[in-house]
Amino acid sequence: SAVSLALLKDGRSCLGMVYHPYLDEFFRAVAGGGAYLNGRRIRVSSRPMEEAVIGFGTTPYQKAMGDKTFAALSRLFRQCRDVHRSGSAAIDLAYLACGRMDGFFECRLQPWDYAAGKILIEEAGGILTDFDGNDPNWKASSIVAGNPLLFEALRTGLPEV
Repeated sequence: SAVSLALLKDGRSCLGMVYHPYLDEFFRAVAGGGAYLNGRRIRVSSRPMEEAVIGFGTTPYQKAMGDKTFAALSRLFRQCRDVHRSGSAAIDLAYLACGRMDGFFECRLQPWDYAAGKILIEEAGGILTDFDGNDPNWKASSIVAGNPLLFEALRTGLPEV
């Protein structure tokens, strides 16, 4: 679990914060000001897909999406180093921002789970969109994120939702 807060202005994330209470880690980003973990600047990784760890969410409140999630996961697992499921999208996106993971996807995610992560990732040099490559609509949305080296390969391996 985590505390995840974001401030939107004119439909854009301008401030994001994720606090991981069990590890006392505080991630923050301000538009145009970079991303930080406990006061130290962070960046996404530069690992290519074959060396990447890809995080994923299972959309647990919509079990019908499980087949699409696990089919995509099976394809991606063959392309990357490994996969990871923590149970907290907010933490997964923060970990992507600081280079602990290299990519992430979930078929349906609520904005309170991804709004802070979006600005953290972008300020750390990464990309976060919906599965179609568009900005999320600040409603429940598909989410894919990654470092620039693997983002497009990750996105094109995902299902239509």
